[in-house]
Amino acid sequence: MMLASITLPTGPYDWHPEFISREEFESRLTRFRAAMADAGATHAVVHGNCFDHGALAWLSGFTPKLGPAYALVPIEGAPRLLFAGGPGMRPSAARLTWIEDVVALKGLEAGLREWLSDGAPRLALCEGSAMMLGDFSVAQRMAGGSAIALDRQVNALRRAKSSAELVLVERAALALHAATDKLAIASGSRCDAVLAAERAAYDAGAQDVRTRIGARPWGPPSIAGDRDEPLDKGFRVAMAARLGGYWAEAQFVVGDIDAAVRRQAGKRLSACLSAMKPDARLMDLEAASGAKVSGHGVGLSPEEAPFLADPGVSLADGDVCSITIDAAPDGQSALLSMLAHITDAGARLLWAPPGVRIDR
Repeated sequence: MMLASITLPTGPYDWHPEFISREEFESRLTRFRAAMADAGATHAVVHGNCFDHGALAWLSGFTPKLGPAYALVPIEGAPRLLFAGGPGMRPSAARLTWIEDVVALKGLEAGLREWLSDGAPRLALCEGSAMMLGDFSVAQRMAGGSAIALDRQVNALRRAKSSAELVLVERAALALHAATDKLAIASGSRCDAVLAAERAAYDAGAQDVRTRIGARPWGPPSIAGDRDEPLDKGFRVAMAARLGGYWAEAQFVVGDIDAAVRRQAGKRLSACLSAMKPDARLMDLEAASGAKVSGHGVGLSPEEAPFLADPGVSLADGDVCSITIDAAPDGQSALLSMLAHITDAGARLLWAPPGVRIDR
């Protein structure tokens, strides 16, 4: 998708308990602490920044906009949130999270030293790979040389979407539908068409929208502003919409594309969707569709577990996945995607490319 690198949050990100309740966050905290205990940790640091904050948002509801933020979680007692900014920004920062102990970040070392003042803590770290090198070194030193990694456990906890999360993903998918349907019938220049599509997504409730377009039907997408050519030929689009912090994403082709390619894409996507069930692996989807397939989870991050290309990974009940197939005519690469929710009864389609028929 190549959208993860341009997901700087611009929309409103206040915590809305009617979207995700305090009780749900407290349930997540309980499960997080169980993972801490299993790993032998007494304290945990969960990092997030403007571009990579899925784990932090899952635990705290907080989305950083100005710099790094850290949720500090003891095995017992209230968690604390450190945010980038001055003390005067605390009221604004506090609106972004259910955590009540919200403190301006004066440097991670000072923040951790104050928090870890008692005892001999065993420190765990989540999303350390996205930290600035200096902060990562501080966390490792404060852990006595090597913090316990919690990424695998937290990724597993984030996979199965709750009913409240599914509502937000579905609403994001509806906003994405509005945008992609608008783009499919657009006229004029490409940039005008993309702007109209993004406006449609915002009108449907999206808080952020990201779009990249390609120079030709099956060419790799780039930033939409790179070219402002007319819509007289097909072009490839990568688009994502976020609502309530949750993403829906898409890859498709706009313009005059051969009808046989669209029919083939529909058949392959339909076969792939029918094969998407708990315990199905990437090889099962490829065998069913007869196409090259890639896939990953979607939620608070545009790309998150499960990553189906990883060895031994299979689908599970509760996953929300973006699946991309190659619907190529001879000698070309035609990448089209769909978004689906995996249940014990099979896969439920949330988004499909405009003009491509998908049957169950």
